Amino acid sequence: MTKKETGEFLFRYYQKRVASFLASLYKASITCDDKDIHKARVDVKKIFAMFYLFEMVLPRLFKKEEHYPTLKEIFDHSGKIREIQINLGLLEKYSEVGPDMVLFREFLVNEENKQTRIFIAGIKKFDEKTLKQTGKAIKSITRGISRKKFLADAGIFIRSRTKRVAKYLKKENSPENIHKIRRHLKSMIAIANLSLTLKPDERLKLLIKNMDQAEGIIGEWHDKIVLLESIGHFRSDTGMKKKELLQKIPAPLMDMEARIQEDCSGFMEQIKPATEKVVTEVISYYAGSEPDEKK
Repeated sequence: MTKKETGEFLFRYYQKRVASFLASLYKASITCDDKDIHKARVDVKKIFAMFYLFEMVLPRLFKKEEHYPTLKEIFDHSGKIREIQINLGLLEKYSEVGPDMVLFREFLVNEENKQTRIFIAGIKKFDEKTLKQTGKAIKSITRGISRKKFLADAGIFIRSRTKRVAKYLKKENSPENIHKIRRHLKSMIAIANLSLTLKPDERLKLLIKNMDQAEGIIGEWHDKIVLLESIGHFRSDTGMKKKELLQKIPAPLMDMEARIQEDCSGFMEQIKPATEKVVTEVISYYAGSEPDEKK
């Protein structure tokens, strides 16, 4: 594959992500369906991962901070809606009933409606022209990238993120640290999949599978942590001053909290071994490709 062919491929890959994002975004503005919102968020995460990589490959020609603002506001608001929708789905799973659960569901639905209004207003203000300018910048810088250089830099990127994951694994198991591990894994997965498209490799395919598995476990844990946080917000909300009602009945919400915390503990036990396995496999796969920590 020549430099021209590699550059065209990378640009088309980026454009495909942008097209998918826009389609999901505008569809979500009509349907507010959780699948459409989630799809838009997944595409943005892949785009952000490419921003990181392009800056690393050509730091003097591409600065990710110049292109983040176009997508970040939409990304943040869609994330809030997504979390609420996941919370509502988990309520169905735990199947607790009672007046306090009814109030909690109403609390979540009201918050979802509020965030949806903000999300739709953000879509109306969304400047697609700015995104097109980012596309032009990427098309320009990808022209001079060879497949060999891109794959080498992709390896450096993944190995560098892996070192950060390894550092967080040695720290306390706080939600903040676990969340950072997940963000790094998502970036690693996005770039590894792009590398796999440029150069098929069975070992890399297996590595991606194990990355997905580790990230999925953290995702399950994260969803439940978010639900616990929402319950905490619900309890402190000024609209929840119905003490007379809640004091006279058993509290299914408290029972559900205990079950969620138990589930979180179970997932926490799986996170470290699954992630350590990824770290070991990445080091083995990219042996000899030492990243520049300054990048």
